[in-house]
Amino acid sequence: MNHQPFETWLLADEPLTPQAQRALQDHLQTCTDCQHLQASWSEVLSRFQTAPEPQPAPGFVARWQQRLDDHRRRMERRQALLFIAINAGGMAFILLLFLLLVAVSFDSPLAWLLSMSKHLAILFAMLEAIGHAARIIAAFMPLSWWIGLLQAGVLLLALWLCSVQKFLLPRRVSS
Repeated sequence: MNHQPFETWLLADEPLTPQAQRALQDHLQTCTDCQHLQASWSEVLSRFQTAPEPQPAPGFVARWQQRLDDHRRRMERRQALLFIAINAGGMAFILLLFLLLVAVSFDSPLAWLLSMSKHLAILFAMLEAIGHAARIIAAFMPLSWWIGLLQAGVLLLALWLCSVQKFLLPRRVSS
């Protein structure tokens, strides 16, 4: 005898149609295999309902949180290193392009050295002019302005340090 539809109906979670319910009841009255299956399945369902809820092993939550913290730290470190590597690679690429442009723009190394010495002389002259201008401006600025500029500089430095710390250093997870 073919028990397949009856076994499927016995183990199904969905309610049966009235017609299928009658056919199943008729079959259960004559088939001992399906009667045993129904009794066993009922016992399994009752054991599932009366079984105590499983509890985690001792220390599971602490181990899980520690593993989560470690994973987050590794991910944040990986992201920071990737960010630094991408920026360093970009800067190296731009520097390489700049050096290639400089090398191509000069006919000989002597022309390059003369150009570099000229630019260094201009740079030092500009720094000297800026120094003279700063001394003149400093003589006309009151002390309160200097204190305000110093405070603004310290605040900008603190803001920069906080943003670097937030981006590069791992965050702690509170429980």
